[in-house]
Amino acid sequence: MSLPDQFSETLSETAKRAADYLRGIGERRVAPTTDTIGGLKALAGPLPDSGASPDEILALLDNVAAPATIASTAGRYFGFVVGGTVPGALLASWLNVGYNCGIVLVREPKHLWAAMNVSAAYFPDDKGREPFQYTPELSRRARGVELWAALRSLGREGLVDLIERTCRYARRMADDLQSVGYEILNEVVINQVLVSFGSPEKTKAVISRIQEESICWCGGTEWQGKAAMRISISS
Repeated sequence: MSLPDQFSETLSETAKRAADYLRGIGERRVAPTTDTIGGLKALAGPLPDSGASPDEILALLDNVAAPATIASTAGRYFGFVVGGTVPGALLASWLNVGYNCGIVLVREPKHLWAAMNVSAAYFPDDKGREPFQYTPELSRRARGVELWAALRSLGREGLVDLIERTCRYARRMADDLQSVGYEILNEVVINQVLVSFGSPEKTKAVISRIQEESICWCGGTEWQGKAAMRISISS
């Protein structure tokens, strides 16, 4: 069997697994469980002398990595929803057009972490290894190609609708929360809403409950010294 034939079979298997993922998306949790995140340890370990086969890597990504990601029908990133996609952008991703990568080797991991790490109040306070702490991009992907494809697919009208729709939904979310007595901390002019449910303890408890129920995903943050839940309307 020639090398192209091997890759063709692997791509077909990838498509099958992707289709199975989409068919089961309605029954999945939005946020991964602690156990599935802990399962990522199976991807760790020293670099082996001999490389693994593409089929083995595919199985690991599907069986171990996929359950530890946010449930989404678009691009995914460990622990974060990175927004929706359109068919053109998805095709660009599948074709792997224009992707580049590189590596930096350091003796002490702490030095790489110090150089690459970024922080924000709404990032998870996790002691585990987060990919964004070791790379120059949060997504670790060449998103420019996907952005071009998305813009080409949406056109001017589609882009305007996308922006106006997410901002409109954010305003609606803020109005609904405010109408039942909760405090909106920011002026909602784009797709971001910061809401306080009272004391810091109560606000954090609400955030925890929402994440546990896995109907949607909202994280915590601080705004002018006040604990808040951050709602980001995207896709």
